[in-house]
Amino acid sequence: MSDSELTNSNTDAQRAKLAKLIAAKKGKGGASMLEAKEFTDAWIAYVKMVGVNDETVGMLYDGFQFAAGEPLYRYAVDMDSETVYVSFFTAKPTRINDQGIALKVAINLLALELPAPTSNDSVRMILYRRC
Repeated sequence: MSDSELTNSNTDAQRAKLAKLIAAKKGKGGASMLEAKEFTDAWIAYVKMVGVNDETVGMLYDGFQFAAGEPLYRYAVDMDSETVYVSFFTAKPTRINDQGIALKVAINLLALELPAPTSNDSVRMILYRRC
């Protein structure tokens, strides 16, 4: 197996893991701490492979009941938060906001950023963006 085939296989496996977690929780109540951690870790691992894009933001919204915006915040802590947040706020699921979750995620991000900002401009960026 070549490196690109192995990478594609890992990416597909991570996407499938996230889809399975989301499907198992659809229509059920809130997530346990263990489920929230599992979702957060899986989402971050997948985003590290493919980046913040329409698909990964959609998965964050679909898994909102697991951990709200915490997976995005934790990813932003390890990366360039400006790039992460610009990608998030310009992603199609955020702009269209058909699930009505964009504002909830932004408020949760703000609550996470206030005590421990990921950068000097992170709070301003969240407040400036319109969901």
